Amino acid sequence: MRQWKSYVVGLAFIAGCGVALHPPPAPDRNLKVDTTTDALALKNGARVMLVHDSTTDLVHVAARYDVGATEDPPGKHGMAHLAEHLTFLLRFGGHRLDEKLSSVSLGYNAYTNLDVTHYYSVGSDSQLEALLGIESSRLMPGLCQTISDDDFAREREVVLNELRTRYRKGSTEITDLINDAVYGAKHPYDRRVGGTEEQVASITKQEACAFIDRYYVPAHVTVIITGNARRAAFGAAVEKTLATVPGRAPVPAHRPSRVTIHHATRDYKLPVDAAQLYLVWTLPPMLTLSGLLPRWRSISSTARPATSPACTASPPTSAPSTWAAPSPRWR
Repeated sequence: MRQWKSYVVGLAFIAGCGVALHPPPAPDRNLKVDTTTDALALKNGARVMLVHDSTTDLVHVAARYDVGATEDPPGKHGMAHLAEHLTFLLRFGGHRLDEKLSSVSLGYNAYTNLDVTHYYSVGSDSQLEALLGIESSRLMPGLCQTISDDDFAREREVVLNELRTRYRKGSTEITDLINDAVYGAKHPYDRRVGGTEEQVASITKQEACAFIDRYYVPAHVTVIITGNARRAAFGAAVEKTLATVPGRAPVPAHRPSRVTIHHATRDYKLPVDAAQLYLVWTLPPMLTLSGLLPRWRSISSTARPATSPACTASPPTSAPSTWAAPSPRWR
C-alpha cells in the first residue's frame, strides 16, 4: 500500500513538472492612459492643477517657484539654493516643516536650478490636505523668523559641505569655462547655481529671510497634484490650505537676455580623468505653463470674468528664445 501511494505521488510530481514546462500566456501589453485635469487660479495669485490618476491610491504634490539662481543678489550667489534648504526649517503650529513632512509623506525632496526652485512630496491620497497645508506654510509671510540662529548656522554649513563635495577641481572648471564661453561674464546664467563658499558663508539669516519673503509669494508658485484625488476633495483641500494664504505683490520675473552662440572650437587642459568633448547648441523657446494652459478657472465664489487678464494667461513677450545649456539641479 505504501509503495502504491509512492508511485501515484511520483507520477503526479512528474506530470506537474511537465505542465510547468509550457510558457505562461503573454501579458496584456496595451498601455491605457486615462487622465483628466483641472486647473485653478486662486485669488491670491497661486496656480493649482490636478492631474487625476485612478490607478493609484497615492498623491504627488509638486510646488514650483519662479525663483532660481538668477535671482541671487550680487555678491550673494547661492542664496536661492540656501533658501530652498531653509524653508524646510520653517515652524508652523509648533513643528518644523521637515518634521511634518516626515510624519505625513512617504518621501519628499527639492532642487534649485537657474530658473526655478521645485519642491515635491508623495503620500497617500488621504494626506492630500496635510501635504497642501505644508506647502501653504512655505508661503506664509514672516515665517522665516521662526528659524533659530543655531538651525540657520547648521543648515548653511550643510550647504557649504555640498559645495565642497560637488565643486571639485576639474569638473567644476569645465562648467565655468562653458558658461563663460556661451553666456559671457555679465549674463545671469554665467554662474554656479550653488554659488561659492565665500559668498554663501557671508549670507546672514536676515538676508536669507528677506529673500524668502520677497520671492515666496503665491503669484510665484504653481502647484501640480497628481493622483487619485476626487475633484470635490481636491477643491475642498485647496480652499482650506493654499487659498487661505494672503496675496502679496509679486516681484517682476527675471527674463535672461537672448543668447547668440558664435561657432567656435576651444581646447582646454584640465586635471580630468579622461579627454572629454562638450557640444553646446541653442534650443527653441522653453514650454511655459502659460502656453499650455491659456485659461484658468477660479474656484472662488467671486470668480473674475473669463476675459479678465487675471484669468487669461498668455506667453510672456520678454521670454528668452534660446537656451544654450541645461540648468544643473541642486538637491
